[in-house]
Amino acid sequence: MFSFSSSTKKTNTKPYRILSLDGGGVRAILEATIIKKLAQKYPGLLDEVDMFTGTSAGGIVASALVSGYDPDYVCNLWMNAAPKIFAEGWSRKFRTIDNCIGASYVADPLKEMLLGTLGDKKLGDLKKKFLVPSFALDVSSMEVTNGQSRRWGPEFLHNFDNQSKDLSLVDAVLRTTAAPTYFPIYQGYVDGGVFANNPALGAVTTAVNFGIPRENIVVLSLSTGNNPKSIGKQIYGDGNWGMVEWGPHLIELLLDGSTEAINYSCSCLLHQNYHRVDPLLPQDIGLDDATQLKALIEVAEKVDLTSTEKWLTEVWKTDVNAKPSNNNVPVINVDSNIPANWRCNIQ
Repeated sequence: MFSFSSSTKKTNTKPYRILSLDGGGVRAILEATIIKKLAQKYPGLLDEVDMFTGTSAGGIVASALVSGYDPDYVCNLWMNAAPKIFAEGWSRKFRTIDNCIGASYVADPLKEMLLGTLGDKKLGDLKKKFLVPSFALDVSSMEVTNGQSRRWGPEFLHNFDNQSKDLSLVDAVLRTTAAPTYFPIYQGYVDGGVFANNPALGAVTTAVNFGIPRENIVVLSLSTGNNPKSIGKQIYGDGNWGMVEWGPHLIELLLDGSTEAINYSCSCLLHQNYHRVDPLLPQDIGLDDATQLKALIEVAEKVDLTSTEKWLTEVWKTDVNAKPSNNNVPVINVDSNIPANWRCNIQ
């Protein structure tokens, strides 16, 4: 399920730059807009990226960027495509009994958009490194060794080696976007957000596995917006909840939980070499609410990127040997509204 390299670490002082994009459905327009803003301020920023990684909708954005499309094109693409991808007709709601016995959406509009944008590219054709997480529902559909029993498990689809070189980019993206209850299972895979909605940690560990020194890695991590969601005691009462009560909350709970856990891990692992942009949303915006696209763009346009621009200048663009030691720099580099005790502040 995972491939490991015996490569020795490379010795150089050039930063290894990773752009990491969270999943979040329609909210991916927020991270695409922020990338557009940063690219306008720093021409050539995307040319400096060594590895693009994204989960679910973030994987769509990452696949377009690694294919050479500029952020303006990606924003327009998502604005036009999202309402079609997340279009739910009454006939489908009736056939699936209001989505209780079937996915909310068909994958055809998404696949059509991807084919029109990415064509027949394979992972092995890409000039830069690319990684998306996905979850295999049956390991027997892949190569099984050492008498391994049938089970499910996570997988990182990437082009660091030849294992997935012949996998089409479209198929890789469809595997990472097959969100349970939202879209049908694709080729035996579901959305990588079930275990890594923030793909940064998988990207870092994969790069290290294939010989990139950890101290050389710098990561710019973008979220699709921090939803102001919580469940207070006035809602959960005595806490004796079953599937009916948990059902409406489980998917976002799992996505948000894995996202913040990975954010914490990356902060601890990379210190000032990890920077996250995670703006607070003004209201709870659903993953499939395409009516909020313009509102999400407005949020992105208002995000204060002062600390991000400072980080890009002092860390992203700086030779490894010219940076302060990780051991002497507190981690205070996250443009986020999450509580401080969720972050790693090791000095």
